[in-house]
Amino acid sequence: MSFSKEYAALEREFKAMVQKDNKKFGLKSTYLRNFVPKAPADFVLIAMEPSGGASSDADSPIKLGANARNFAYSVEDFILHFCVKNYLCAGAETYHLTDLSKGMLPVEEAKGSSKKRWNRWYPLLEEELELVAKPCAPIIAIGGQVEGFLKKKGTPNFAGRVLHYSGSAIGHRKHTPCQHPDLYKEFAPTVSFCDIKKTVKEVFSPSHLNFLWNLR
Repeated sequence: MSFSKEYAALEREFKAMVQKDNKKFGLKSTYLRNFVPKAPADFVLIAMEPSGGASSDADSPIKLGANARNFAYSVEDFILHFCVKNYLCAGAETYHLTDLSKGMLPVEEAKGSSKKRWNRWYPLLEEELELVAKPCAPIIAIGGQVEGFLKKKGTPNFAGRVLHYSGSAIGHRKHTPCQHPDLYKEFAPTVSFCDIKKTVKEVFSPSHLNFLWNLR
């Protein structure tokens, strides 16, 4: 079976698990597809779960189109892709971004059952890593909660964590440059938002995404 067909079969399991979560926990989560490499990737980064924004704000939750993707809606998402592609990957190396659980929920609704759902999803994450990660590909956590969970599970090839890219980590984002002012002063002029947009368009274009207006 080809890589694409194996991943399609795995996606059917993802969708079924989202429905099981909804029934068990009384949720209304939605499966949100990830960007998928054409073959096993050199690096895999794992976040918590797709965020649907703030349930208290009618304008916040993401409105899904038929061709929607995870890690594709915010400036922070764009920066994450840029950093992984330009500072982690070398040459033709590839990466895969995924989550512990795959159901998109507003942040407030996700909190109560997150850990229970992560445990339910972990066998599927193992299947995903077996398929999408090269045998020695480093597995990198996005944020401290995911790091702790993967360490507890003894995830093979776990390589550590990176700072979470969402707005909830804004305090750390401001604090880190202050710790290394000279390095930050040297680094800051080397990248612009135009560079980020160029990289993200390269990542998004093969999927024919319908929300590239965000990048104008």
